[in-house]
Amino acid sequence: MQGICAVPVERDAQGFWTHPAMRQANLETSAEMTYW
Repeated sequence: MQGICAVPVERDAQGFWTHPAMRQANLETSAEMTYW
C-alpha cells in the first residue's frame, strides 16, 4: 500500500526490504542467475 509520498523502501515477496530501484536490479540479476 502506497501513500501520497513514495515509500522509501518496500518489502518484496521474499521478505527483504529493498529500494524499488534496487529491487528492479535484483529481479534482473535473479533472471540472469536463473539462466545459469
